[in-house]
Amino acid sequence: MPDQQQGQRQEQNVTINVQSSGDPALESRILNELYSAGKQLSSLAAVVELLLATRAPDYLLTPEQFEALGEFEAMQGTIEAEKRRRKPARIAEALERLSPEAPEARQLRNELRDWLAQFDRDPVPERGTP
Repeated sequence: MPDQQQGQRQEQNVTINVQSSGDPALESRILNELYSAGKQLSSLAAVVELLLATRAPDYLLTPEQFEALGEFEAMQGTIEAEKRRRKPARIAEALERLSPEAPEARQLRNELRDWLAQFDRDPVPERGTP
């Protein structure tokens, strides 16, 4: 069976226990309504990347620090590559849920057009334009 599962989309659920926090209702609201765990991690990673840009030269790092830095940079590279790979599917799924006339649909079409343009020197024209 493992061979059959290769290439198939596998979803995972992550459980975050907010009950042990000082204010479970607030933690739940933050995660469910304001900032998902992924959004929070993405923001933290952006700050870490900013701080790393001004870090000490590599030769001043201990081998352990240098290794941790390399692992972080590799992880971030893999995450960004996966986001780029997934982007057209995410846009297509969102478009399928919308009416073609919806303002959000136009924004998503433009986002997809921009994504496609990075692979072609000639940008993909908007539908109905020469």
